[in-house]
Amino acid sequence: MKIVFALLFTLFLGSSTHAQDAQRVSKIKTAEFKVSTECHVCKDNIESEINYLKGVVYVNVKYEDKTMKVKYNSRKTDEMTIKKAVAEMGYDCGDVKANAKAKNNLGHVCEDHKGHHHH
Repeated sequence: MKIVFALLFTLFLGSSTHAQDAQRVSKIKTAEFKVSTECHVCKDNIESEINYLKGVVYVNVKYEDKTMKVKYNSRKTDEMTIKKAVAEMGYDCGDVKANAKAKNNLGHVCEDHKGHHHH
């Protein structure tokens, strides 16, 4: 009797884990925004910063076409939080304008890297 119970219990545990996995996957959303990136330094800055945001599972910035793709857990964050975080760094993101002070601080970073190839 104990063996049957243990077996049923194991089967139950196994099926409930799959249900939780499916739920977790369905909470992941993908968003794409326009961002005011100029170079690979901007790309690296945004990606490393946004990767640390709670709920963000993936971020990819393409500075050539000024886009940012983000996958995030909608239970932990939302599009506006992500856009505001990028804006606080000094970049326009979607309909959120860059923080002016942060943007001014970026100017010299981008200028330093235009035409210079650091390895």
